[in-house]
Amino acid sequence: MSSLVIVESGAKGKKIQGYLGPSFIVESCRGHVQDLPGRGYKDKKQASKAMWASKKDQLPEPPWAWTDHSGKSAQNTIKNMIAKAKKNKVDTIYIATDPDREGEFIAWRLAEIFSEYETKRVTFNEVTKRAILQAIENPRDVDMDLVDAAKVRRFMDRLVGYRASKFSRSWNLTSMGRVQTPTLGILVERELLRMDFVPQPYYSVTVDTDELKFKVRFHEKGEADAWFDTSTDKPKHHPDRTDDEKLANMAVIEANNVGEITLTEVKFGERKSKPQLPFSTPTLLRTAGSHPSLGWGSKRIMQVANDLYQQGLITYLRTDSTRTSPEARSSMANYISSEFGESYLRPDSEALQEKGSSTTQDAHEAIRPTDPSVREPAGLEKPQLTLYKLIWSRFAASMMRDSVYSTVSVRGVIGEFEKVLTSSSSWRTEAGWECAYGDLRETPKLSPPNANLETGSKIKVICNEDSPKLIVDETKPPSRFRQHTLVESMQKAGIGRPSTYATTVEKLLDEKRRYVINENGALVPSEKGILLWQEIAPMYGSDGNRGVFDSAFTARMEDSLDGIEHRSQEATVVWAEFVDEFSESHSSALEKRRSKPTPKQLSFLKQLLRSLTDEESIRILEGRSLDEIDGNSAKALIDKLTEMNVVAGPSDKQMNLIFKLCDQINITENDASKIVGLESLEELSGGRSGSASQLISKLIAMKNDIPRPPTDKQLSYLRSLLQKAETEESVFCRSRSIESIADMDSNQVSLSIMELRDQLGIKGRGKKRK
Repeated sequence: MSSLVIVESGAKGKKIQGYLGPSFIVESCRGHVQDLPGRGYKDKKQASKAMWASKKDQLPEPPWAWTDHSGKSAQNTIKNMIAKAKKNKVDTIYIATDPDREGEFIAWRLAEIFSEYETKRVTFNEVTKRAILQAIENPRDVDMDLVDAAKVRRFMDRLVGYRASKFSRSWNLTSMGRVQTPTLGILVERELLRMDFVPQPYYSVTVDTDELKFKVRFHEKGEADAWFDTSTDKPKHHPDRTDDEKLANMAVIEANNVGEITLTEVKFGERKSKPQLPFSTPTLLRTAGSHPSLGWGSKRIMQVANDLYQQGLITYLRTDSTRTSPEARSSMANYISSEFGESYLRPDSEALQEKGSSTTQDAHEAIRPTDPSVREPAGLEKPQLTLYKLIWSRFAASMMRDSVYSTVSVRGVIGEFEKVLTSSSSWRTEAGWECAYGDLRETPKLSPPNANLETGSKIKVICNEDSPKLIVDETKPPSRFRQHTLVESMQKAGIGRPSTYATTVEKLLDEKRRYVINENGALVPSEKGILLWQEIAPMYGSDGNRGVFDSAFTARMEDSLDGIEHRSQEATVVWAEFVDEFSESHSSALEKRRSKPTPKQLSFLKQLLRSLTDEESIRILEGRSLDEIDGNSAKALIDKLTEMNVVAGPSDKQMNLIFKLCDQINITENDASKIVGLESLEELSGGRSGSASQLISKLIAMKNDIPRPPTDKQLSYLRSLLQKAETEESVFCRSRSIESIADMDSNQVSLSIMELRDQLGIKGRGKKRK
């Protein structure tokens, strides 16, 4: 007899197989095997359901459909697994899916599928031999509290996704989501702040010396002319800024004339820098996303971290905890003592305060190296090694002493100028935890300034085009979010969890939705995204909030799911309350939608009316303009016109394209209408098979037939091929009866390029055929 171990990924499976030996068969289920029915499910009615009815004291019991694995049903994966189990006479199945809510849901479905076998649930936070063997020796049952939390999360997302997404399609939008929409709101609210931002101009002056950069301190807080940045809720005082251009210019003139700063005050001090706690998922995303050696998006960070986890190099990557095991801390302490010296270890009395409970439900640790004695594992690709070093350094640093810096702050004056100049400097005297980072951190200054820093001493001013410098500037709007800063805001708002941060961001960036655009790393909400948050989401709330799409509501639901997981809340109660709140919110939204036509209704109504005469339109609308009708009236009008067999005219988008194409090929509107056998464009019909679509196709074909001049890139490539073929350009031109290759059109150049490539035996990306 042998045992079967089911894991989620093949890469992890190979590692575990090596630890367990031939008496165990390790197979991968490749993630979820069954989930709520969707597109492609045999029962269309079940696939289209937003929710399933249930009694108040019970959760719904939907059918569970096989998931898709790269175009193939997960049922095939399971069939192969069962066949292998029977062939090898397996008697026990260990389900070793990931140690989180979703992993427990997969384990539950697998336990149901393999119910004829003895199934045991095993979990581990690291793919190491010790952890795997310990897990096999200590199996447990499937945790149904975790499963219920996963089920309720699914039911919530399904209900919102199906009902609210359908609602949003009235505005030609694709989807709304329980977590996705409030996250979009964070981006839109920041964008609205930027739009409303009014910059404040100011002047400032900097004066450089060999080692110190001074700023002129123009106004103290209590002075009448004190400069405050009023763009924030609490105005911030900036003593080095002024509205007085004359005063700023005087500072520059005096610094140039006098050429030295006389110190009036010198203060020496010391500051300590504390290390940070080991990584949780949000802090890993934030730090790796902003680190100069990485700067990746959330998806890539999680992919590389997952590679490290599956190779057994780091602990589980989806966690909110910053706790670490006593064994790991002991191992790291030994390494620090050996590598840096015992004096670098942080005293127990100064240990950083860790976050995370020690209950069985929260068995996760922080993200840390599984073997702290390995600082740079061999055989890793550069991205993997860089991320591993960052994770290792963060854990090591958390157990090391503070770094210590000496500081000096100085004040000085220039000649008779009445305002003070200030500067400061710091240099590291004790490296402490910063040693752990090696080349991942820039080395700071390690020695004090050489200048004579005493009261009364004089420091020479550097006089060139950059010093003294008058800076004319203005305040900047709040910066746009980047992926790692958005995750930080999601965490602060209580939206999402470690397993959903990266996927939520990816959904917003999805090209099908186009709610958010990535502009060189900055996340910019599109017009569609702003429309969704500003116009549609508010319909689900009242008095300025957005009901079920409010961050506070979403955070409360996330806490409720955690409550189910930790047995402090009943799954059935949480689900029933959510259904009641969403149903009320959705009904309110439907009622508000009826108060005015949706953009989709208006567009279609315009198309229908375009097929009528002006007199007929006025009669149908009863003298009203389209701005005066409500949603119910718009629907009634559309129904009435459809019953009258009125064929919809072309859409505004179609007509704009027709006008544009007519301009491009220099054809009149009347001539264009004759192409499809009509007297005027007013006779065009809409729809995919209408005459407007036919006309557009023919106009595009006519446009494509017009010869276009070749691009510079085409001409350059043709010349390079002629050179390789050892053919003079003049000879080539004579053979085609042209004076210059620039006389050819784009199509002719393309054909010549193809001929030459064939002649030279070039295929693919410029490689010669052998």
